[in-house]
Amino acid sequence: MRNLVLKSHATFETDISRDSGGAAPPGREITEFLSRQLVARGFQSSDVREHDSYGWYLEATNRGARTWIMVQRSDQWLLIARPLMGFLDALLRRPPDEGHRQVRDTLAEILENDGRFRNVRWYSREEFENQARKR
Repeated sequence: MRNLVLKSHATFETDISRDSGGAAPPGREITEFLSRQLVARGFQSSDVREHDSYGWYLEATNRGARTWIMVQRSDQWLLIARPLMGFLDALLRRPPDEGHRQVRDTLAEILENDGRFRNVRWYSREEFENQARKR
């Protein structure tokens, strides 16, 4: 999946996550599953943590590149995988390196090949934001 613009946002359907009864946001089970799958494929993963009361995130590391991965639920499930870049890289708008691309491609493989995930669609950030504005 070599796109000039990296598709970093995915929407999908799944029955993996249970409703937490309002105590915490849904999606922890999905995020923990993704963490385990990444580790099984040779990547490093941080612990899964709650993100601002509406989602869960982890940081995956591959070949020195760090990727922030967040899962949240609104109208549908949303996964965001964006590179954690240094200030100079962001300032110079350098493209994500191969380590991040491998993490993102592995996430796509996990979602697209596990039958518990359905209707997986990948978007660039701009495509996702444009789609959200149209709703």
